[in-house]
Amino acid sequence: MTVTNWSISDDSLLVAAHIAVPIHGLFCVLSQVLNGILILVTMRSPCLRTNCNILIGAQAVCDMVFCWYFPYFAYNTFNNRFVTNSECSVAQAVPVAGMNMTFLMILFIGLDRYLCVVHALWYKSLQRRRYFGIYAIIGAVYCGSIATLQYLTRSDEKVLCFIPEAFVESTKTGWIAIECCITFVVIAVYTKLFMFLRKRPREVDMETRKIVKALFVIVMVYVLGYGITIYLWVVSRILFTDVNLAQVVEFSIGIFAGINLDVPFVVYYTQSIVYKREIRRFFRFSTQVAHMQTALTETSM
Repeated sequence: MTVTNWSISDDSLLVAAHIAVPIHGLFCVLSQVLNGILILVTMRSPCLRTNCNILIGAQAVCDMVFCWYFPYFAYNTFNNRFVTNSECSVAQAVPVAGMNMTFLMILFIGLDRYLCVVHALWYKSLQRRRYFGIYAIIGAVYCGSIATLQYLTRSDEKVLCFIPEAFVESTKTGWIAIECCITFVVIAVYTKLFMFLRKRPREVDMETRKIVKALFVIVMVYVLGYGITIYLWVVSRILFTDVNLAQVVEFSIGIFAGINLDVPFVVYYTQSIVYKREIRRFFRFSTQVAHMQTALTETSM
């Protein structure tokens, strides 16, 4: 039962989509460039070989893949083309997986820093292949489960294929609930890590404290961005059920989520001495190989 009976026509939906496309395009292009730089710097620099650096690079890959929803969305918008939910779910399968993994990567990076700081000796004894293998299995199971649910609940309803339209309404609600649960776990992990560092500041080196601070800023931006997105989505479902109007809301609130894709580069560059140095070296096209500093250990970035 909704509060209103508001609705809009297909033509009005297309007008809104034509306005949304340039804005989403800007965030997606920036994401490809900024996250691409993070990936290249991680691959190029011997100073960025710790577990956390690799996870940050993996998150940058996921953020880039997430943005691949844009070409199909823009193509359908400019051609005034509606497709079935089944077609949309296939076309957006890879971007949806990237989006799901982005949520998980934030959690994985937080867990990595927590284990590194709180259980340092045990963390150093970990076998890297097995460690990353566990994360890979968790990610594969999670994304595979969401994809299976998507496939089993697909429909022939006509939509303008934005990334949320890869899900039918009931599945979309469950999916958002799961993402909320992951977000709460992320907040809990980073809060415990932050409190540990406050109580024992001398047990952790300066660079690690800076990178944890950077991660905390990123998490807050993610929580605010996705929190606002989810809140507005819930409010819109209370107010109306019209599919076209719901899509207009999703175009609009998706901007808050899009900002999150560009934030990590800025935060790492401004907060981490190592990332700042390596990014500057990358843009100078220097062939000089960075020397590993004695202070740079598995606990630093």
